[in-house]
Amino acid sequence: MKKLMGSICLSASALILTSTNAQAEDYIQFQVNAVAAGYSWDADEDVLYGNGNESGEVYQLQYEHFDVNKFGRNWFDLEHTFGDDLGGIPGNDNTYVIFANPAFSLSKLTGANVSLGPISDVMLSYRYEKSDYGSFEANNYGILLTWNIPGFQWFETDFYYRKTDFDGNVVRDANLFSRIFYQSNDIMIGDIAIKHMATFIVNNRKDDFGNEIVFRPDFFVFLNEARTLDAGMRFDIHHFENPDFLGGGDETVFTPRAMIRYYF
Repeated sequence: MKKLMGSICLSASALILTSTNAQAEDYIQFQVNAVAAGYSWDADEDVLYGNGNESGEVYQLQYEHFDVNKFGRNWFDLEHTFGDDLGGIPGNDNTYVIFANPAFSLSKLTGANVSLGPISDVMLSYRYEKSDYGSFEANNYGILLTWNIPGFQWFETDFYYRKTDFDGNVVRDANLFSRIFYQSNDIMIGDIAIKHMATFIVNNRKDDFGNEIVFRPDFFVFLNEARTLDAGMRFDIHHFENPDFLGGGDETVFTPRAMIRYYF
């Protein structure tokens, strides 16, 4: 818990410092904050991420922040998962993971137009990840591209040099890590507007788990006219290679999750 609070304070301090200066200087151009609660009745055991269990019953709380600002954009995510023996590990009844991902726009920093075709901007990006499961920590340094693509409200791709640390093992080889995130325009089914967004990750691991693929699509419907409350489904799909000591072979973990989310 001490490590968790320290990590939260570190990330929160960065957000508070930037947003405090921003008030006077119109730092924030757009922002959204959201808290969410989720429940899964069929969460597969995931020994790599420490999620899911034999019963499949898992709960999750999430806080998420996203902003576009005068220097680029920020994303912060805290997810706390609860359940019995998560990841098949006895006594592992709750885990947390933190993502902090500031990116700095070359066009905003230099005043030059760096767009090229559908690429609207190029950003210098840093992605930090922290979890209490396996004392995991990752630092990612790279480039983020934003795109103007018809049918999408936001579309970005990231390419990183990644260094990870499990259980204090800081000598792990670096690897390449890439990510796609998008939010599409609303999908209309009759009079119902479905909000769809997704994250797709390819992690070229250099350990016994091989290449790792993560896909997380969301499908939500707003519950009020103010569009501050929505509910829907999130699907977490995680594919990796089992090392020999876990029996070998490919592993695909699937977790459907019903969620409700409030924006402020």
